[in-house]
Amino acid sequence: MSDASKIEWDWPRVAAGLVGLAIGLIFFIKMLFGFRSDGRLTDCRANLESVVRASKKYADKNHGQFPPDLAELVSSHLLQELPTCPVANQMTFTDYTMSKRPLAMTVSCCGGHHRKQFRGAGDPLKFPTYSSWIVEPAKK
Repeated sequence: MSDASKIEWDWPRVAAGLVGLAIGLIFFIKMLFGFRSDGRLTDCRANLESVVRASKKYADKNHGQFPPDLAELVSSHLLQELPTCPVANQMTFTDYTMSKRPLAMTVSCCGGHHRKQFRGAGDPLKFPTYSSWIVEPAKK
């Protein structure tokens, strides 16, 4: 056997390269799933905004009154179906409240599915949350 067929390994450099590769792979995977998670939060917010828009349309057609529940938006043909949270893969907008004075409504994604992205005040189990108000005309 000739000396040309023998490969001498510099084991400290090989080990350092493998450690560097492993660390890089860990950061890549974390970055990939982090972007996916942020995209799902954006989609969830868009779903909540569609519920708010449909609720405002309902109020426009019903003398400024918001729907008594979200199912009314489907039966009134303002939504084809109730949207789902892309993280939970189910309808999680169960924290719908409305008031008559002032005319207001709030809807949240419940269950803490976006806890990792939660920043600031409020309840991380009800995040994201959207509210809408209808301004009452001034009394004469």
